[in-house]
Amino acid sequence: MHHRLLPALALTAFVSAQVTITAASPGNLVRIMEPWRQSLVAMPDGSLLAMVFESDGTVTGQNLRLYRSYDSGTSWLGIADTPTIADGRGAIAAGTDCQTLHATWYALDTGAFANLYHQAFDLVTATWIGAPTVLLAGTNANDQYYATDIAITSRGAIGVAFHTHRTPTTAGLTAWSGGLLVKRPSDPSFQGPFRWNTDTYGLNASMHAIGETLHATFRTNTGGYGIRYRAFDTTTLAFATAADVPVYALQATNSSVLTADGDGNLYALFSRGGSAAGSGELQLGYAAAGNYGTWTTQLVTSDPDLLGGNTTHTHFALARGEGNTVFALYSKRTLEQHQNLWLTIFANGQPVSPEVQILAGAGPDQFATLNGMRDSHDHNDLLAVAGGLPASAAGGIAVFLPAASMARTVAFGSPCQGALPTTPSLRSTSLPRGGSTYGVQARGLPAGAFGLLAAGTSCQMPPVPLDGFGLTGCLLLTDIAGTIGFFADAAGEATFALSLASNPVYASIPIHFTALALAPGANPGGAVISNTLMTFVR
Repeated sequence: MHHRLLPALALTAFVSAQVTITAASPGNLVRIMEPWRQSLVAMPDGSLLAMVFESDGTVTGQNLRLYRSYDSGTSWLGIADTPTIADGRGAIAAGTDCQTLHATWYALDTGAFANLYHQAFDLVTATWIGAPTVLLAGTNANDQYYATDIAITSRGAIGVAFHTHRTPTTAGLTAWSGGLLVKRPSDPSFQGPFRWNTDTYGLNASMHAIGETLHATFRTNTGGYGIRYRAFDTTTLAFATAADVPVYALQATNSSVLTADGDGNLYALFSRGGSAAGSGELQLGYAAAGNYGTWTTQLVTSDPDLLGGNTTHTHFALARGEGNTVFALYSKRTLEQHQNLWLTIFANGQPVSPEVQILAGAGPDQFATLNGMRDSHDHNDLLAVAGGLPASAAGGIAVFLPAASMARTVAFGSPCQGALPTTPSLRSTSLPRGGSTYGVQARGLPAGAFGLLAAGTSCQMPPVPLDGFGLTGCLLLTDIAGTIGFFADAAGEATFALSLASNPVYASIPIHFTALALAPGANPGGAVISNTLMTFVR
């Protein structure tokens, strides 16, 4: 396990500026997605993607727009709108290859009621792939479907989370229930829907993929709006937990945001408050890897003016950090009216930093909505977007909050294990900072196996099939510019400490690592391959 214990003053360097993604012109609106809808993603080519809601004030003028940064968030370019009209809100996730982004959203389009959509986007051609898939269609004012989140498993299964309106007509769904649709690589279409909640209600599911399992937290009804958890196995298309598990039982608001650290521990951040001000708090739920049926909660900060329901439920976010650290990012309502940005860092379920104000806003509502980078494939210092209605942008503004260090990694590509009982994987154990030692770990290999850690600098598009070498179903996703030989230990693991030169030229070149190990009998070629790890040195 790895984390950095940072002095309070060092925390102020995590977010040193605000970079405008887009701001509303007179008469128009700009909003970022709510924190449970993943809308900030790092891609294997080193670029960053963000989804933003924009409107000219009319229903048909509502659009969800993708923005892309090629320079680590210094500047942003609008590259596409979702191909429907009268859009609502949505979420995005990186695919398992170098060039595919997946999006889910809801929109009226040419009808009168909200439909649920999914579509893939090709980042090389900057075009949508095919036509949007209507996953569920609304039929009346009480039968509508709202996208809440999207996640992609390590083998490429797509999970789309949504919730219903009052009286859904889709079989198996009830009033305000949360649902899941899944499309594995072998499926011709999405499977489901599967209902998250076994209790009443399942609103605003926030989702995270670990391996082939999708984990979610959502708001239920029992206890005056509690937060519940459930897991779904995409390989069997069945829930891994028979019933939803209580995270917090009383007076939560309508949302939570979920992520996991590098060790698979789960974190859920949510606010609580009654119908009147006086007892509001921001709470963090924690479940250790392998024991997701047991959650503990702790106070993050007291904020007495927080209320229940839809009133104070967008001003907090989680982001994945280095090793097993997780960032809790939030603004406060009491006395501040969401003007300032605050941060607490957690590891193994416990705070490893004090609560620190890291940015001061120019006025109320500067940080009314937050969204952190929390994709299961990402590993970086604190990265987030913020949105609000400051006096300088009355129609709203979307800003990127860059870390002092923009070093990051992205795991992509499906592991190729053949008949091997374990899944080969490659992960970073520290961030790739120039002038330091970068930790990489291979796991799930045969005990004592000889292997190669291969490094390259560009993606193979399309990926190269390796069936001709006996590696059935395996793909090579990147070029190979060099290799390091190694032997796995008795646990099937190998750890690398790579010295990174402090050279500015590395700051613009993603380096891709892949582990290959001999595994006689796993396939005709007798070898297995891990996922690929994009390393962006800064």
